[in-house]
Amino acid sequence: MLEAMGAGKPVVAAGRPYAREICEPAGGFFDPDSPDDLFLRLEEVLGAHVSGKALSRYASAALERYPDARGHAAQWVTLLQNVQSQVSDRMSKTS
Repeated sequence: MLEAMGAGKPVVAAGRPYAREICEPAGGFFDPDSPDDLFLRLEEVLGAHVSGKALSRYASAALERYPDARGHAAQWVTLLQNVQSQVSDRMSKTS
């Protein structure tokens, strides 16, 4: 979500507390149990004229609230790369 806002792109996310905390006021939120609500939010956000600069400012402000966000993201990437490597190793041993 932060990456999209930082790139000046709008965000449509499930209306969960974590998403609201991170994305407001730049996000569009939908009821995750309602495909119709998702459609309406997408239409709303795509039709809105929010500048990329404004979204980038919101993302920068959110990153200031979560200074460890980049570090945590890097840890997840490393973890996923390790899992991928282990799965590939095991699959090659069984073939």
